[in-house]
Amino acid sequence: MTLTRPAIGLALMLTASGCASTPHTPPPAKAYAGSPPAGSLATGTLLSEVQAARSSLEAAGRDRFTVGFRLAAPATVALRIYDEDDLLVTTVRPQVTLPEGKQEVTWDATDDRGQPVPQGVYLYTLLAISAGRRLDTYDATDATGGRRLPITEDSYDAERRVIRYSLPAPARVRIRVDLRDGGPHMRTVLDWALREAGPHEEAWDGQDDSGEIRLADHPMSLVMIRAYSIPDNALIVTTGTTAGDPGGDAASPGREHRPHVSSPVADYMHALHVRSRCHEPHFTVDFPPQVGGETEGGGETTGKTPVVSGDVPVRVTLSPADRAHLLASRFEVAIFADLMIVAEEEEGYSPFTYILPASTLGPGSHLITINVLGNDDHIGVVTRRIEVR
Repeated sequence: MTLTRPAIGLALMLTASGCASTPHTPPPAKAYAGSPPAGSLATGTLLSEVQAARSSLEAAGRDRFTVGFRLAAPATVALRIYDEDDLLVTTVRPQVTLPEGKQEVTWDATDDRGQPVPQGVYLYTLLAISAGRRLDTYDATDATGGRRLPITEDSYDAERRVIRYSLPAPARVRIRVDLRDGGPHMRTVLDWALREAGPHEEAWDGQDDSGEIRLADHPMSLVMIRAYSIPDNALIVTTGTTAGDPGGDAASPGREHRPHVSSPVADYMHALHVRSRCHEPHFTVDFPPQVGGETEGGGETTGKTPVVSGDVPVRVTLSPADRAHLLASRFEVAIFADLMIVAEEEEGYSPFTYILPASTLGPGSHLITINVLGNDDHIGVVTRRIEVR
């Protein structure tokens, strides 16, 4: 049986831009380029009809991209490739002046050291200079990236356990499941993953992140899908190492930044911070003994379930990879007992320990949910079951 939007409270939250780590390898992709809107060309008199095409070099095991364009006069041309953090990866320069008319330049998905770049999204710009020193630049990044995308055909198939939706253009997508009316964030199903245009199915078993709560049947569940467009001048590399793999870094020290043709998407913060930091924060939650307090047996476990009595210390520790960034940018900690908020600390630190009063909980089994909320629209969640004597 298919449950439609009313059955699980599926809500669409569309952003003006976003960022992502890509936990899954994207499906085979093509390059996307088109005629840019007004404002994406510096002069618009020398370069026109800019398009890109992608083909795989099966023998070499990597992608190749050909950028075609028309010149209004003979010119020297430079094709510059940037990563999504606007850092220069490489520059391709034909050895001779190109004649007037249709031309093309090819990039073989390598960096300035000749090494294959990691999988992911890359942005190209074109610079043309004529013999008469006319200069023209094509860069559609700021004008076309981060466009608000309508999402259609959204539903949850309970039998197949997938969230269905459709995109009108390539995008990065985030799917969260929260509880309404001030309830906790419960799960991030998709964390700014790269997705093609067209219909999609994302696996979701209907549970929260801990597997303790059946959210698909919960009357207060709210599924939020956010998507932002990939710029028209994006080249999607699908071969080679994944970003972050050893040897998969296309960076070199002191790389040049891409000049902005117009203001970047400044009304949505994900466009403004480093890609590697753009993910939900990771942290651990444990229940240590409360020295000198009323807790007897804090930290004792029955299987994986801590057994506590009296006031309950709840300790939150940020992962080493996220700690420095979250402390520098500030974050909050929200604590929920049985899905009801009991405390919120606006000045988060790590490790952070909150003493949950015994009066809040009665004897028996309880769920403690912790949200770590960064100031950059990222929320991490951990839910733990405890037994109170």
